[in-house]
Order: sequence, then C-alpha cells, then structure tokens
Amino acid sequence: MVLPGASDVAAPAVTVAYKGSFIDAASNKSNAVLDFTLNETATSYKFAVVEGNITKDEAAIKETAGKIVDGSLESTEGTASGSVLYPLAVSGTFTVVAVPFNAEGDAGAAAATAFIYSADGAPDIVQVQTGNYTVHVTDAKDGYDCPLTLKAGDGFNEFVLDGLFGFTDYAFIGEYDPTTLTITFDGTVLGMEDMGPRWGYGIAYVDETQSEIYTILSNEADEPCVISVNEDGTLKAFTTSLQLVGFSAADGKITRMYEQIEANTPITKGEAGTTARTVNRRTQLSTALRVNF
Repeated sequence: MVLPGASDVAAPAVTVAYKGSFIDAASNKSNAVLDFTLNETATSYKFAVVEGNITKDEAAIKETAGKIVDGSLESTEGTASGSVLYPLAVSGTFTVVAVPFNAEGDAGAAAATAFIYSADGAPDIVQVQTGNYTVHVTDAKDGYDCPLTLKAGDGFNEFVLDGLFGFTDYAFIGEYDPTTLTITFDGTVLGMEDMGPRWGYGIAYVDETQSEIYTILSNEADEPCVISVNEDGTLKAFTTSLQLVGFSAADGKITRMYEQIEANTPITKGEAGTTARTVNRRTQLSTALRVNF
C-alpha cells in the first residue's frame, strides 16, 4: 500500500566491491579494480578513495560523501554498472566511498568498502597467520606459558584473540594495520560489542566467596593493547602490557595484581598446552562465578 503523496520509486543506490589490482602493460602503472553496481533508479555515481579503513566511522563516511556531492573532494564519475580501474601508486589500507545519483541529480545513500592494496613494486601486504600461539605470563612466582588462539573476525582486517590469562571464550576483537604490522585491541569483547571496550570491567569472581573480581587492564589502565606482527605474518610480541588484577566486590578498589604480560613480551607460534591455572579460569567463566559487568 502506498500512502497519498508518498512515492514508491526507490532511492538511487550503489554498491561497491574491491576486485584486486591490475597493472596496465602500456603505462606499467598499478590500478585498483573497483566494481560498482547501480540500482534501477540510479543513473550515475561519483566516488573517491581515502586512506585508512573508515567503514566503521559513520561520521567520516558522511563527511566524505558530503564533500563528494559538493565538489570539495576530487572524485571520479561513472554512469553505468561495471568495473573501473583506479590508479593507485602506494600500498596500504584504503576505503572507497561512492555516492549514487538519479536522473534529477538527487543523491542517495553513500556506500563504503575498505580494501588492502599492494602497488606494483611495493612490498606485498603481509597476511596475518591465525592459529595457536603462546605467551609467557609473569606472576609472583615462576609464571606460566599461556596458550592463545587467533582467529579471523567478521569485519574488515578484524581478528579475534582468545585465551588471555587463561580466560577462553572471553575473546577480544582487534583491527590489523598492514602498514604498521600491528593488531590493535581496544578492549571490545566478542559477543559484547554493544558494551564497548571492557578493560577494567569484571570478568569472573576470584573464588566462591565472591568478595573479589578479576579484571584485565591494558597498560595498567584502559589503553589499547597492541600486538606486533612478523614479516611472515606470525604474531611477534605484545608491544604494550596487560595486567590481571582483582578488585573488591564491595567498593571496587583494586586489591592486587595477580599476573602480567609485560610490554615487549614475545609471542611464539604453537600451543603451550593447558595448565591447572587455565583450566580453573575456564571453569570460572562457565559457572556462576562469571560476572561480565
């Protein structure tokens, strides 16, 4: 049913996908291959390519689209669906932002897609190796080797790290930057994305008395945790520190630091196996001792 005065004509829309790179034999220049698809009411589109991944930054996409529409940002125009060669001489992470237009020149909603690009003559983009890893955790005694698991996430350049301080199924989401060979974790936990970064928030009670609660701090605060990546794609080291601390369930004051991953602690490929400590942590997360607040 169409209400009086309402239009059933679809707004102009465009989708964009990165299809890879192409070297023009005549000019020996490298190009990003971008594929655009217009809907039935879109007669043209304009696009621009910006550095970095802004696909999760709605304000940045809106600003970029606005500049494309008003002409303050240089853009490229197309009038039909299909692939376009966009000259790009440097490697890195980029975002293509496209704005569709109808025959009257009205703009539709912007589309944005991020991509990793390797230009001709530039080093290949290092692909992160997922799988099992090990990091040494220090404590008041001898410490222990903690098994970690790295998996690919759902988002662009997204990875999920599980097993910190033995807490499995409490995994952190990070974003890989191939230009700096780092993965940055802001504290967002898989399955709890709507709650934001969780550094400093309760994970599980320390024991059955429920008087003390575990939490993880990054650089003794809530700063991003950064892991460096080797040239072969394996994880290299925690360049920042992490602390497993306890705080009082009564007043929220920190009681003590239980364990720590010190800054610049190397990470090795392969699983260290489980310890009594990691088994206990897994049990805490799977019982009523889990708090998550």
